[in-house]
Amino acid sequence: MKPGKPGRAARRVVYERDGAQCCYVSPSGVRCTAKAFLQYDHIEATGIGGDDDAANGRVFCRSHNLSAAKKTFGREHVEEKMRLRQRRHSDAEDATDAGARDKQDKLLLALTTQGFKKCEAKKAPEKLAGEARTLSLQELLRRALALLVPR
Repeated sequence: MKPGKPGRAARRVVYERDGAQCCYVSPSGVRCTAKAFLQYDHIEATGIGGDDDAANGRVFCRSHNLSAAKKTFGREHVEEKMRLRQRRHSDAEDATDAGARDKQDKLLLALTTQGFKKCEAKKAPEKLAGEARTLSLQELLRRALALLVPR
């Protein structure tokens, strides 16, 4: 298993032990009441030698998890990691969009080679644009034909 990725059993133990609530306790002794958007946090980060056992895990809300990371690794390091993750996510979305556009272009080509006029064939890829990300080209072609061929 990759460091920093505790197994399901360890996560389950930690969430149950912490009562599915952020376990951050302020210096004045008040526990955070957050019960939504919880994250698994390592008490001793795996980057500095911590392990993935349940004994090294805790449940934190996003803001307390971020604060703990900044305290351990420094604000600059954490913000750079966040920028890199956002860039990777954005690049993945761009690739997905490009793949969907490519499918729409291939769909239009397939329809025009089957004898549909281009102005007529363009309507189907436009109507199916939202589904182009998730459907195969073959399924898109089936749906396009169902839209274009009257029954």
